[in-house]
Amino acid sequence: MMIEQTDRVSSTWKEDETVDMLVEARKIALLIIMQALFSKDVWTDLPRIWDPILKAIRYIAPGAWIVWRRIPRPRIQETSEDFG
Repeated sequence: MMIEQTDRVSSTWKEDETVDMLVEARKIALLIIMQALFSKDVWTDLPRIWDPILKAIRYIAPGAWIVWRRIPRPRIQETSEDFG
């Protein structure tokens, strides 16, 4: 499954093209997770779901908020319930 999804993503790369491996690895990981956990092939859904997934990653990704819980976070509207 891992090789299949890696081949699938890498087949979209053009010769002499530079690709962002973080982005490509995230695509591969998403395809593997969805297939392994939910038996769902989301390959054709990637164009539609990719931007919302990146937005979620930016929201939950490790950052300064790990050590400073109330750090202002652009584009994220927080409520008092967010801080428990």
